[in-house]
Amino acid sequence: MPGPGSARPQRVVRVLVVDDSAVIRKLIARVLDAAPDIEVAGEAANGREALDIVGVVRPDLVTLDVEMPVLDGLMTIKALRSRWPRLPVIMCSTLTEGGARTTLEALSSGASDYVTKPSGGTGASLTEQLANLREQLLPKVRALTAPRGADAAPTAPAHAPSAPFWPAVPAPESGAAHGAPHPRPAGLGMFRPTRPTAPLPPQRSGPAVPAPGGALTASRPALPALAAPPGPAAPAAPAPARTGGAQLIVLGVSTGGPNALAEVIPALPRDLGVPVLVVQHMPPVFTRMLAERLDGRSALHVVEAQHGVPLLPGTVYLAPGDFHLSVAGSPGELRARLDQNPPENSCRPAVDVLFRSAAAACGSRVVGAILTGMGADGFAGSEAIVAAGGTVFAQDEATSVVWGMPGLIARAGLAREVVPLDRMAATLVAARACQFRARTA
Repeated sequence: MPGPGSARPQRVVRVLVVDDSAVIRKLIARVLDAAPDIEVAGEAANGREALDIVGVVRPDLVTLDVEMPVLDGLMTIKALRSRWPRLPVIMCSTLTEGGARTTLEALSSGASDYVTKPSGGTGASLTEQLANLREQLLPKVRALTAPRGADAAPTAPAHAPSAPFWPAVPAPESGAAHGAPHPRPAGLGMFRPTRPTAPLPPQRSGPAVPAPGGALTASRPALPALAAPPGPAAPAAPAPARTGGAQLIVLGVSTGGPNALAEVIPALPRDLGVPVLVVQHMPPVFTRMLAERLDGRSALHVVEAQHGVPLLPGTVYLAPGDFHLSVAGSPGELRARLDQNPPENSCRPAVDVLFRSAAAACGSRVVGAILTGMGADGFAGSEAIVAAGGTVFAQDEATSVVWGMPGLIARAGLAREVVPLDRMAATLVAARACQFRARTA
């Protein structure tokens, strides 16, 4: 906590921390309270406690454990969404199949984003785990609570309200507005809520299956040798006009991505005729589970990409967590390439890596799209696609959870069109079939 005399910014983001582990709650609270613009509004040990106090402490955001007794994260997010549909919620998950499955279900039920929480089985020191949690959590808290349309906050979320989250909750007797400090209710102590008198029975979507060794990174076999794709393209003049449709579609997405992909990928037709490559910022295990979920709902075949495989029409290839995905070869003989080169934009997989390689391999015959997400990943890669004569689209602000990545593309004039999410699949299909003339200098 800040020491005596230390000043906090005028606008402080208030966070309710929900986790059944007292240790994890204190670690999350430690990370949040160390930030000058964030404070912990309260803590809860399960979903029932959270629902009991959320209207009292009136947080700007909730961090929510996936697996808890009494009322788990999945049931809690559904209850939160039914009562407070615009309140940002970040799920805190373990790197296990069970944790990934439940987290993806929570995201489809309305959770805003997720982070992976510290685990005793990772082999990392407490300092390293806190640093990892800080790097994941703080940017997402700020992005998801930034005022909508703020010039200084390009990652402002589409759901950030212009009115309070809590219009139906009476203001405290002091008259403080939502977002200002509130008196802590009697019985909460420092942060603790009162326990419910009638706990609900536990409800879980399925058993948690621990990953081998509980490690943060998946163990994968060594990759066979494969020629690296050419580096960043830097043509001196615009590419010539296309003589045919696109031969490759590439997508980049981050915060809000699982739900965005769940709307776009199933809407693509079986006869699309080209491979689709996707970078979604996610860790190992999560990307495989996401590919399986999308495959079950799509006409196209959706898989986690493997090193060296031919890129086939009618197949969607999702970059595996902790591996960059790029394109090698030439049109008609394209292959997937995976590597663990250094992260770009603090990301691995990185959208820039995929987009640059697509531009180098296919030139003007690439269609790309940047969907919802915070940060700048995909900007340099979109520049490379446009410079090669290809086409890039950006998701619009109104349908983005966070308009950081697509907002940069739109403001820089790199997007041929800024498209609502429900029109993105049709736009990609039309762009794949059409012949666009390259831009002239």
